[in-house]
Amino acid sequence: MLHIGTHNINSLVENDTKLSGILDWMLENQVDIMALNKTNLDQKNELYKTPNEYKKKFYIYWSSKQQDKHKGLGVVLICTQKWNKHYQKHKIHSPYLMSVYFLFKNVYFCIWVEYVAPQDKTILHLTLKQLKKEMNEEAIRKKSNNIVHILLEDFNIITNSQVDHTSSQHSLKPKIYDDLEAIRLIDSYRKLNKEKIGNYILQRRS
Repeated sequence: MLHIGTHNINSLVENDTKLSGILDWMLENQVDIMALNKTNLDQKNELYKTPNEYKKKFYIYWSSKQQDKHKGLGVVLICTQKWNKHYQKHKIHSPYLMSVYFLFKNVYFCIWVEYVAPQDKTILHLTLKQLKKEMNEEAIRKKSNNIVHILLEDFNIITNSQVDHTSSQHSLKPKIYDDLEAIRLIDSYRKLNKEKIGNYILQRRS
């Protein structure tokens, strides 16, 4: 069984123990793949930030960060070496979006990691456009007849104000979720847990 998690780390720059804490938690809870967003680091910092004792246990895929901002974005996918042998390729689409591809016994997994900065309203539109492009890419379809897209994200928006927010004011479901459902990406946590309070991931099977 493959165990996947996601976490908004809110910067790895100021605290050298944050990454070690996440890696220890993954080992203790047998988490195979973990997405981190808002790291404020990029792939140039990988060797500096990954403690030596973990380098034989994990492989970390880093995105780039925005060079023109004092506090960059940056997303990361951490994979145990056990599962990293299934790695095929990865793409850094932007400082806030990365996709990593794994092939498991004729099932092709595309794991997306995304962070949507609240001040940038264009990210969601660009992400949706990129998702549609990748899902229809012929080279990917040739890999397997069974393709699963998993989106691990922090949209910085409220999905269901009655479940996700303490305010009594009810707001409509953001349009992005209807757009994602239109390309068969479902909120799998809410689907399985019937709108109970908690985290969620989006998954697509084709």
